[in-house]
Amino acid sequence: ALRALMKGPAFREFAVTATNDRLFVESTGQPINIALSNFLKLHNRRSEDNLKGGASDLYRNLNWAVNRAAPELVAYVVENEKPYSEILTANYMMMNPFLNEWLEGNATFDENDNYTIFKPAQVQGYYYDQDLAVVIYRPAMNNSIYKAIRPPVSDFPHAGILTDFSFLARYPTTATNRNRARARWVLYHYLGIDVEKSSQRPTDEASLADKNNPTMNNPNCTVCHALLDPVAGAFQNWGDFNLYRRDNRDSLDRFYKHPEDGSKSLYVYGDLWYRDMRAPGIFGKEISEKNTTLRALGEMITDEPAFLTATAKFWWPSVFGKPMLDKPAVESDQGYAAKYAAYQAQQASLENFAAALNTRMNAKDMLVEMFMSSWFGSASVTSYAFNSAQFEAGLGSEQLLSPEQLARKTRALTGVAWRTN
Repeated sequence: ALRALMKGPAFREFAVTATNDRLFVESTGQPINIALSNFLKLHNRRSEDNLKGGASDLYRNLNWAVNRAAPELVAYVVENEKPYSEILTANYMMMNPFLNEWLEGNATFDENDNYTIFKPAQVQGYYYDQDLAVVIYRPAMNNSIYKAIRPPVSDFPHAGILTDFSFLARYPTTATNRNRARARWVLYHYLGIDVEKSSQRPTDEASLADKNNPTMNNPNCTVCHALLDPVAGAFQNWGDFNLYRRDNRDSLDRFYKHPEDGSKSLYVYGDLWYRDMRAPGIFGKEISEKNTTLRALGEMITDEPAFLTATAKFWWPSVFGKPMLDKPAVESDQGYAAKYAAYQAQQASLENFAAALNTRMNAKDMLVEMFMSSWFGSASVTSYAFNSAQFEAGLGSEQLLSPEQLARKTRALTGVAWRTN
């Protein structure tokens, strides 16, 4: 009966909201900068709209659709019972009719399909800078019109959420960050590894005085960077504009190539990644592929057992209405025994949910187990050693509705949608 409910617009919206509540992509400001000409058709449309008084409608429609793409991907994979690993390895992105037209996707839509309909599609309208030539030069706000002098990129390297424009924009890279923020959140969301809590951050002057590439050589730094930096390297083809190798050479920052202090650069023509960082990969396994490094990373991550438990942890707050408990750290704290019992109970359930997912890599199998568990609906449980553990875990207790849930509930009960005409 529960499984039969996992379809249709309501379930799709649940999956979309659950994903966005973890990734926070729907509020990303400008995931694709169309002042740049790499999406040729979209850029030229923007230039013409600017001459007519502005491209606000174009930006609004674009940002909404792009920001929705990653949550729609997860909803599509779950609802259609595809292997859940596809959220990180899919050779497509989700497009509505607007995106499909202006990114030149290969999906087919009916004339009655509106902007809320998303289908899997591949980008077929992306060009490297060198593949374009100016037709009409307008210096103001980069409103020039371009034409293609060579074909677009034939195999745009989609890798599910890892190459999602809003995900890349939500966790941007800089000349010093070097994709580490992206790596940090990939490890957190999809392997359950919180790098920020994995080691004590050094604060003493002696530990921080090292200037001999500390992320490679200083043990106080390498304890985290040995894990973090290879994953960052897998994002080597995606720069600070969230676009794939704009000039078809690399996405390395200009300060690395041309140091401002006049020192000799480590850069060698043809390099794709920094020579003073670890090679792309994860857990000691290097990625030799040069173009689709993120797809290779996605495959490596989804092969890890930790991907299963991280997935159950990803969905836990959306299903149960509250985050998982952290492991209590100080045994002398008041209520430690109850807190630890509650933590252990959650961890045991997490393993059960992960096992359900592992059977067929079908997220619905896992969600059914979650909805059937005591964490979702029980009024009382007496199997724990400490009754107070139930209180610590909020077992079966009431929960506050999110604004989205309250709006949907109001509409379902009254037929009136909140804040609409």
